[in-house]
Amino acid sequence: MLIVNQLCGFGANAAAAAAPPVLEYRASYVLTTDVSTYTFTGCDIGVADASREVFVVISNICAAATAISSVTIGGVAASVGTSYYVSGVLALVSVAWATVPAGTTGNVVVTLNGSAQNCAIAVYRTVNRVASGAGHVDMATITTASGTSAALTGLDAPAGGFALSAVIWSGGSISSPSLSGLSSAISASMLIESTINGGFGASPLQVGASTGATMTWTWTTSRRADAAAWVFPG
Repeated sequence: MLIVNQLCGFGANAAAAAAPPVLEYRASYVLTTDVSTYTFTGCDIGVADASREVFVVISNICAAATAISSVTIGGVAASVGTSYYVSGVLALVSVAWATVPAGTTGNVVVTLNGSAQNCAIAVYRTVNRVASGAGHVDMATITTASGTSAALTGLDAPAGGFALSAVIWSGGSISSPSLSGLSSAISASMLIESTINGGFGASPLQVGASTGATMTWTWTTSRRADAAAWVFPG
């Protein structure tokens, strides 16, 4: 399991320093029913903590839906970030987050404004985030009709911040996916349906600020890709 920390304070001042922020990938889940509300039961949200925020990155191939109406995480109404919807292939990716202090598992409920063909999510946990509750401060999107890479450019990340990303590949299977930039790592890649694949990734908490950074998804065999990345303050 990927766990990344940003250290702050040592020596004589260590005892008085606040606990360092932590970002963890917990798990990913897929549902392939044709509905407008997806309920992922018993999702792993990690160890309970008064400061815990749970982030859910979402990808859908839609039918009639064009947007996410609401998300709840462990019964808590979540904030929903800016989504990226691509009408030609009905791809929709988004992110939601909420402070969920209690429990180690919880249901994640994603409600769209119309029907979809499937839904995949990746769950992340943060604790001790200085900017607790704050939404994303930057976002990048990319659609490639074919090829073996998709670059998300122009990302500004503050010191202590982090990035989350989602990609949907269509047109057939993919292999050897990877994610680079801001020292990112893939959290999960999965077959969603027979010709649809998805991927999720995250950067570690940033030691210093970055301006105009790029996160790049790469894979083998030319495929269409629709991707987005969101930068959050730490």
